[in-house]
This record gives sequence, structure tokens and C-alpha cells, in this order.
Amino acid sequence: MKKYVLSLAVVSALLLVTTDVQAQSWKDLFNKDNIEKVVNAVTGNQTIDMTGTWTYSGSAIEFESDNLLQKAGGAAAAAVAEKKLDEQLAKVGIKDGQVSFTFNADSTFTSTVGKRTMTGTYSYDATDKVVSILRFCKEAKFRKEIFELLGVTYQFKNFKAFIEPLLQHDYLELTVPDKPTSPKQQYRTTKKGLLFLETV
Repeated sequence: MKKYVLSLAVVSALLLVTTDVQAQSWKDLFNKDNIEKVVNAVTGNQTIDMTGTWTYSGSAIEFESDNLLQKAGGAAAAAVAEKKLDEQLAKVGIKDGQVSFTFNADSTFTSTVGKRTMTGTYSYDATDKVVSILRFCKEAKFRKEIFELLGVTYQFKNFKAFIEPLLQHDYLELTVPDKPTSPKQQYRTTKKGLLFLETV
């Protein structure tokens, strides 16, 4: 079983993963889909086996920019913010080596914070997002609208993760096929996509 280091980005994202929920339950927090989003953001992978133990080792903050000067300033600001965040987290018992999550292949998990342990189950159904997108795109939709439906940011990595596979498998089609990057580009569910929806 591989061991991974769980950065603050993971903990923070787990705690703040949904934007439209008024009160979040442990069940929502440990939904495998939410966990995989966080892991993918931290590791840069599109898919990953969740099985294993993830241990908190300290906060990690990163600001993204294509501008080198902004990157340098962001790195300095991140270092200061990480130190302050570590100090605050330590006050509630979240310290290096004191927090871990173990995800088992049988969809059970164990979470340890200090001397407290919590167990439960997590779940994942990859077809949920596919079905949501295909139903939503029965009428052509802009990329931004699809991302809003999914609750993800308007970034190319989310296009690669959610829309591009559906285009490649002919479940979605471009409304302006000869100009893929057109600002008027929308995405519409294909006949194949509609047939798929009839099976679920």
C-alpha cells in the first residue's frame, strides 16, 4: 500500500469542497468523488487509486500564475500564509503526523486526529457526472455553464477531465465543429449520448 503525504490543500479542500451547501455532513465530506478531486488537484493526476494512508505533514499553499514575477511573489506570500495557517491548525490539534486518513479498497475509511478516531464509508459513482452533463446538454450549453453545473472552476484541466472525454467518445459534440476554440462554442449531447441516457 502506497503512502502519500496529505498537504493542507487536501484538508482545506475536504473541509470546503462544496460551494452551495449550507451545512456539510461527514458523508458529504468523505464522498469519494470529493476526495478524488482534492487528490487530483494536489497530485496533478486525473485518476488515482484512493486506497492507502494519507498523513498530514503541514500546510501547502500555491498561487497559480503564468507571470514569473507573480509566481515569485506568490511563493513568498504562500510561505508566510503557510506558517500562520500551521500555527492556527496546531491550536485545534492538526499537527504534522497527528492527522491521517486511511482509505480501504472495501470503501471504508478511518480518520485519526490526535487521539480521536472516526470510521465510516465512502462512495463513488463515475456515471453521476456523465449523466448530469449529458442531461444538461440536451440543449447546447457553453463550457462555463457546464462547469457551473459541476461546481468546478473555469480551468482547462476541468475541460480535460469532464468535457474532453465525452467529446472523444462521441457523447458530446461541438456546435461550431470547424472552430473548436470559438467564443460561441457550445456543447450538445449526441444521439449516442441520448441512447446512453436511456440505459441509466
